[in-house]
Amino acid sequence: AGISVHIRSIFLQGLLLNKPENWPNFLSKELLEHHSCFCRELKKLNLNPLDAVMDFTSRCSGIEAALIGVTNQSELSAILSRFNYYSNHSQNSVPICYSSWAWTKNNNVDPRTWPSL
Repeated sequence: AGISVHIRSIFLQGLLLNKPENWPNFLSKELLEHHSCFCRELKKLNLNPLDAVMDFTSRCSGIEAALIGVTNQSELSAILSRFNYYSNHSQNSVPICYSSWAWTKNNNVDPRTWPSL
């Protein structure tokens, strides 16, 4: 159809890669607890949030490009390494049903609704 899909904020402005206790206080406590539970689940699987984001992104078909932000070359290298791994090893995907972790309760996950910092 001539349509190209590009995604952005796959790390939710970096929140998904940070410990929940370091999140800004304008986000709901309920969302913070939800993410804390998700991180505990990842830890049981010997994974980290970067693995989960890269696995989830690699499972999304039809995406042509993803826009990411990094603060240094080391972060970029780690992200590219994990993305390449999950893109090429879909049979070894993370054993998580991501839809069961979906957050639909409020606008906390839309950075456009966040206060200016």
